[in-house]
Amino acid sequence: MRSFNGDAVTRVRYRGWIVDVDKAGAVAMPRQTVTGAAADLAVCLDAARTISAKNVADAKAAAAAARSAKAAAPSPAPHIIAAVPDRRPQIRPLIQVLRAARDIADHHWHPRRNDIYACTKQAWIDHEMSVPFAWLQRALREALPPDTTLTDYNDNSDHAGAVGLFDTAIRRLTGAPDHQPTRAAS
Repeated sequence: MRSFNGDAVTRVRYRGWIVDVDKAGAVAMPRQTVTGAAADLAVCLDAARTISAKNVADAKAAAAAARSAKAAAPSPAPHIIAAVPDRRPQIRPLIQVLRAARDIADHHWHPRRNDIYACTKQAWIDHEMSVPFAWLQRALREALPPDTTLTDYNDNSDHAGAVGLFDTAIRRLTGAPDHQPTRAAS
């Protein structure tokens, strides 16, 4: 038996059989370095299961200790909580990604090669995926004209419509006066 990878995995070896057990207690598929008997595999798996059960028990005990320590920790005073405004920290990166997507759409939009989805994805990747992609899609969907899906809008959009959708989404998030983008003519 040997621990490696920062004690994240324990490897059990027995008569040519190798079994890895991680901290969560998962037992990896056994491997053979030399021909070994099935009975030897059973011994190796039993040892791995024993280690796995110990790892799980240790993890549960650590989680229980952390929960009790968190419960015993004093909560911040109400006057401190009231003095700190909710700044919605995720709004700024969301707006930054939408602005980058708007710039990409403005300079590189193409109905087949670089549509609204592609511009959004490229900006998201360029900003190191700083917000969930679903949030970007939601912001764009909320900026759509009534009774329109993002796919329909994308498929029927022209350059101005694509850029306008990003502008509307940004205005909605920044609190600027809102107007819906017009549906592009088919």
